[in-house]
Amino acid sequence: MVCRAPHSPLLLLRLPACLILMLILAAGLVVAPPLPAQTAPEELTPTELYNQGRAAYDAGDWAQAESLFDTFVKIYGPVAETAEAARKVKPLLVTARLQQKKYEETLPLLEEVLKDPLLDPIPADEMAFWRGICHLQLDDYEAARAAFAAFYGGTLSYVVRLPVTHQRIHTGRRVEAVLLHGMCLMLEGTNAEAAAFFAKQIPGLYAVNREAAGRATVLRLHALMEAGDDDAAIALVKETYPRMAEITQVVVFHTLSLELGSRLLENGRYHEAIACLQRIWPRERLIATQKKAQDLFASRLEQVQKTPGQEYLAFQYEGLLTRIRRELENFEKIPNFDSALRLRVAMAYKELERYREAALILEDMLNRLPPDEIVRQASLSLIQCWMQIERWPKAVAAADQYLGKFDSPENPQIPMARFLKATALHANHQPKDAELVFAAVSQLHPAHELAPRALFMEGICLLEQDLNAEAIEAFDQLGKDHPQSPMKEEAFYWSGMALSFAKKHAAARDQMKAYLARYPQQAKYGPDARFRIAFSTFGLADYAGAIREFRDFLRTHPDSQFVEEAKLLLGDALGAEGQTEAALAAYASLDPKVNARFAEEGWFKSGNIHKLTGDFARLRTHFEDFIARHPKSFRLAEAVYWISLSHDQEGHRDLAQEATWNAIQRFGNQLEARGVEDMFLALPRLYPGIEGKVTLATRLEKLRDASQEKAPVLALRAAWARAQLVKKSEPEEARTLLLALEPQMDPATHSPRLLADVADAVRESGRLAAATRLYKETRRWHPRAVERDRLWYGLGRIAMEEGRTSEALQAFDRFEAETLGSSLTGEVAGLRGDLHAAQGQFPEAKTAYEKVLEMPLASRQLKARMLLKLGDLHARQQQDLKSTAYYERVYISYARYPGETAAAYLKRGQALERLGLPEKTAEVFREFAGRAELRGQEEQAQAVAWLDRTRPNWRMAELSAPEAGSLPSPAPATSPTPAAAP
Repeated sequence: MVCRAPHSPLLLLRLPACLILMLILAAGLVVAPPLPAQTAPEELTPTELYNQGRAAYDAGDWAQAESLFDTFVKIYGPVAETAEAARKVKPLLVTARLQQKKYEETLPLLEEVLKDPLLDPIPADEMAFWRGICHLQLDDYEAARAAFAAFYGGTLSYVVRLPVTHQRIHTGRRVEAVLLHGMCLMLEGTNAEAAAFFAKQIPGLYAVNREAAGRATVLRLHALMEAGDDDAAIALVKETYPRMAEITQVVVFHTLSLELGSRLLENGRYHEAIACLQRIWPRERLIATQKKAQDLFASRLEQVQKTPGQEYLAFQYEGLLTRIRRELENFEKIPNFDSALRLRVAMAYKELERYREAALILEDMLNRLPPDEIVRQASLSLIQCWMQIERWPKAVAAADQYLGKFDSPENPQIPMARFLKATALHANHQPKDAELVFAAVSQLHPAHELAPRALFMEGICLLEQDLNAEAIEAFDQLGKDHPQSPMKEEAFYWSGMALSFAKKHAAARDQMKAYLARYPQQAKYGPDARFRIAFSTFGLADYAGAIREFRDFLRTHPDSQFVEEAKLLLGDALGAEGQTEAALAAYASLDPKVNARFAEEGWFKSGNIHKLTGDFARLRTHFEDFIARHPKSFRLAEAVYWISLSHDQEGHRDLAQEATWNAIQRFGNQLEARGVEDMFLALPRLYPGIEGKVTLATRLEKLRDASQEKAPVLALRAAWARAQLVKKSEPEEARTLLLALEPQMDPATHSPRLLADVADAVRESGRLAAATRLYKETRRWHPRAVERDRLWYGLGRIAMEEGRTSEALQAFDRFEAETLGSSLTGEVAGLRGDLHAAQGQFPEAKTAYEKVLEMPLASRQLKARMLLKLGDLHARQQQDLKSTAYYERVYISYARYPGETAAAYLKRGQALERLGLPEKTAEVFREFAGRAELRGQEEQAQAVAWLDRTRPNWRMAELSAPEAGSLPSPAPATSPTPAAAP
């Protein structure tokens, strides 16, 4: 529901009677000080009575003037000699009463005065206008309309006798009469008629007085809205917007537009609401524009007040300034105008499911506006909008911003904000972070309706971290804390799933049986639980029981989401029982239209049965059929491998080779064919030894050359395969071959594996800008490629080399967020440590290096390098004693890596020397010098040079030792002294 602004624009437009009078009265009269009456009016002579009345009138003492003039008229009006004087006093008496707002008392006398054929045209014009005002103030709108219509309709006879200067005043009054006529229609409730009246009058007003035409436009918009004619109202807003400079009541117009947009939003007219709301100016611009107009007309008023004959302009400017001031005062009282406006625009986009536009508007709104109630509501909507378009990091950031601004015990939406943040983290594959926030919801807000769901999701996040025991605890806690919650059933079922994930199949089966017993009729996961029971039976290697249960499940739940998986496991159980034909039938029943992955898995399991039974001919036919049916499968190369293997198992290596080459010829020039690169990479197995490698290299070169013109994609893949063949033995040649492919690479069409290899070669050649373009384009065209770890790694390395530390860290963050199990994970962690170390952030660097040491998949050589870097970190902090332990660990535990071992020996000796322990240094360097396998390492030469300089006879001592080995020759006298810290 969209809330309206508390200050309706109607209040800005419905002028109180007193204000209407003040707007209409002429200003600038020259007055004299009042003359107090010395005696009772009845005792004054006619001349004294008139003179004192006139003095009071000119002094603005309206009550005294009324008393004296009324006495004059009553006493001397009936007297023939003074009747003419009394006739001339009556208009003054009317004015004195009107100035005191005695409209009802004044009206009869005013009508009488207007009937006077001798009435001067100037007061006659004023009285005629006042007649309409009096009826208006007495709520006699029909009589007021008649008076105003007569005034602006050109039917008044005295008008032709008005002096030229007063003709202009009359024209100004006619304009006001038109506007007041329309307002009477509105006050009568005939808004449709009022809107039509203004539509008819505006063109004429525009030609005479654009400011008045602008006011009429505002009144027409109000009338249309009150009449419920939203179509005409939005059309008027669009029509008026280009000439907004002509609207002096700009604040009122935009306030009405906001109300109109809100109403359109409420009525589900979202496109029209956006069209209306987007045309509304911000609060500051409206105020600045209105004040600018106020200053302009105040300046004009000051000028015309000094100019004789310009009283009619002074009258118009005074009225206009009064309106502007009042509108500004009312507008400045409207709370949250900008935030209300932007929230409505965003909500319209949100209702149209254009969440991105809504989110961008809300985000800009939150960044620009001070926090208030509307901004608080908008902040929560922003989180939801980002979640709708799955911009999870944005949703998390918005939730953090919300919690930072509005976190207080009085805010009832805090649990929702935390829950949304946790949900976004979970969707962004950050289960650990999500678990902590879900836990905060359930623990900090245990009575909130979201608490049981948060506790349940905490358990799910624990499951995703393989913390199955902890997940079971969370699910059990949900049942204890929220026994009446519908989430209790969910938790009970997922406790069984946690046991299954933990491979506690007996306990999992018992839990699922208990679940079915507890919820026998309305079990939400009934079919799923029955599948899990069979799954656990299979996990317990009770294949006969699993066969019965899977068949029973498939018979009773043919529409379950687990049907295809059950078929696959049924085949496995049958195969384990030796029922191969039944197993093959189960695999054959898998439907690729329902689940292509399971169907393909079943196909390959069938192939494995043929292999195990030694039926290679049937195996070949089986996979040839697979290739024919699934030429675009990701497992195409695997099928080719099995065909090739079948020939090889029968002793036909040549047929095995040709089977692979035939598949390469068939699919190699098809850009969309998957796995062709894997076919190429399988060839070295069929060409063992040096001679085989030469033969394969020659054939790849011939294939490349022969395919250049007619099969360019095949030629490119062959050249890439040639580079892969020599990648380890001749890395420079491999890089040259890959660089030659760069001009042909098209990220939109080529394999991300080829693109990543070529981009790496370009980066390693030093052409960083070209490599950056290739990495980014590959990422753009292949956002889910397996090689995305290499793309982020390459971008991070380039940023490092160019000194862009922040961008490098961002690239490594993306690497860690988007890749799992990458062989480059350890490298990235080490590089992150290097970046921190370069900035003097030693604790962060140490954490990064130690993280690599804990990685089971990190290579031992990489771990040796991390130990060296940890030692260097301590050395940079003058912690040489600590550094020696790291260096020693390298050459003791990782001695198979000569480069790292030599560096560790040298660095440890240098650290000991800096500690003032020369004998220990000599001991380390003598051990280092005796390591024959490290000959040729520059570090060993430096250690020998140190020994030669500080211990000239050290060689003789070594020779006299019982276990002395051959010693290196003396180092040149120019060898440097390696005593500086790293």
